Amino acid sequence: MSTLAVSWVTSTPASSQVIVTNTVTGISVMTAVDPTLRTMHYMVIENLSGNTRYKLQAISVPSNGVPLVSGEIFWTTDAF
Repeated sequence: MSTLAVSWVTSTPASSQVIVTNTVTGISVMTAVDPTLRTMHYMVIENLSGNTRYKLQAISVPSNGVPLVSGEIFWTTDAF
């Protein structure tokens, strides 16, 4: 299995969450929400399949409740 560490920055303090989608199966997994309001975000996604294309989106929600959603990022994990 493969692991991905992802970090991002928001201009206002917000929570952290990541959605990862396997583009082959279409199955999406959301990380648990880290409710700590911060501007520097970091999450680790584990148990990714090898040699597989994934799509990632980061979601942060500031105190005003309006979600900040990143653009889609695509990558392929290494083969084992």
